[in-house]
Amino acid sequence: MLSPLPPATDVLVAGAGPAGTTVAGLLAQLGYDVLLVEQQRFPRYHVGESLTPAVEPLFEFLGLSARMAGARFVRMPGHTFRWNGGERTSYFGASPAGSDVLGYQVWRARFDRILLERARELGARVVLGATAHGPLSSSGADPERVTGLRVSGPDQIERSVAARLVIDATGMRGLLARHFGLRMADPAPPALAIWGYWRSAGDPSGRDAMNTYVESFADGWIWTVRVRPDLRNVTVMVDPTAARPQLKALGLERFYREQIRATVATRGFLADAQLATRLWSCDGRWYRARAAGGPGYLVIGDAASYVDPLTSQGVRKAIGSGMHAAVVANTLLREPALADLALAFGQAEEERSYFVFRDAAVRSLLAEERWRAHAFWRERTPQVLGEPGPDPPPPRRGGLRDAVRQAPLARLRLHWPAGARLEQKPVVVRNILRLRPAVVTQAAPTGIGAPDLDLEHLFPLVAARKPLPDVVDGYLALSGRGREARAEVLVALERLVDEGACDVVIEGS
Repeated sequence: MLSPLPPATDVLVAGAGPAGTTVAGLLAQLGYDVLLVEQQRFPRYHVGESLTPAVEPLFEFLGLSARMAGARFVRMPGHTFRWNGGERTSYFGASPAGSDVLGYQVWRARFDRILLERARELGARVVLGATAHGPLSSSGADPERVTGLRVSGPDQIERSVAARLVIDATGMRGLLARHFGLRMADPAPPALAIWGYWRSAGDPSGRDAMNTYVESFADGWIWTVRVRPDLRNVTVMVDPTAARPQLKALGLERFYREQIRATVATRGFLADAQLATRLWSCDGRWYRARAAGGPGYLVIGDAASYVDPLTSQGVRKAIGSGMHAAVVANTLLREPALADLALAFGQAEEERSYFVFRDAAVRSLLAEERWRAHAFWRERTPQVLGEPGPDPPPPRRGGLRDAVRQAPLARLRLHWPAGARLEQKPVVVRNILRLRPAVVTQAAPTGIGAPDLDLEHLFPLVAARKPLPDVVDGYLALSGRGREARAEVLVALERLVDEGACDVVIEGS
């Protein structure tokens, strides 16, 4: 029987979680030969069900919006916290009343299958039941360069698969993160997570019924979400050292139930409910990688960071880093000279998103819910963040623009085939014509017309190496249009690039 593992590929992705499958799909869309290998066979159970609305652009780019709507996953408007007796709700939208900004509570077996099937449809080759054992290394001048992986296929025979780029999306296993000593524990103290699924459970009241609900109690806190119409996830988080004697005396299930009895709201949700599944438990410490990757490889998603015990950003971050990694991987594969810049940019984005999301959530609770009054957090809170300070700034946008500023001689080439659709391109395209101080140095029409732009007037201005504001103003003057049409021209230019009518080279000034 022939092995499903090819001897070589452009991109080899290890791990078919949300980050791995999204990257595989995005890079397959861009025309790369992508091989995705995964130890487990699908459908499979996995925890990590909460997604914020930040995933919607990803679904759009992957062409999954209709499929996600048809899956009828639970949708929630925000998060509700009950801490030290006080209850507070935060919404994704600006207004709690009438907002249609909703996140997802997904059943992972179905959600992961949707992403995997879409990666296949977009051209990625998928091999389930295949285990990645470790990296292949270069025998040349750079012995640290990853040139592929050793992989056992479903036939259990180990083979070498060469790749231009290897992506570690192996989750808690952290294949390359561990191999290269990149994994580090967060300074926050450890927590023990115990969770199970309940049938016939109640919900918070009114509009907040589907919200993620977080509640503190004397010895820890509880995280609970409705993941299906008939099932509610209830996760208990406690200090493993302090809980060990009681856990040993009572056993896992009785200990778990005792913690729930110590709550107010959660025990009310479960008053008439029955535990419908086995219990799972794991180390609830947050880990992250010291770097986003190295020569020939990237570390993304839960392989770079996992089990966030303080916010619901864990799955969102895995998905978000999937989209981001596709952009970085595209840069690496198309412009290898920019590898260091792309990796530095990736690492900065990972660290920024980690600290912004985590610190914002924790600081809000510190300020409004007085964690220090809780025995469980009295000594831990200062270790996590120190004294409360101002909220961190929002995540910066325009990372590609910053990359151009930091590397003035960098050339970033983006070429899209004629007729390519918007969802076939990474998110940077939407802002590509607003880069400053970058200069658009080359643009060649590829046969697509632009009814609302006069290309005969536009392209000479672009070829003259003018800054974008001068290009727009010059075009308005040549075409006899006033400055009031400036915004309209910018939108038309963006669409021109989106539709594949230009081969654009951006060069730092």
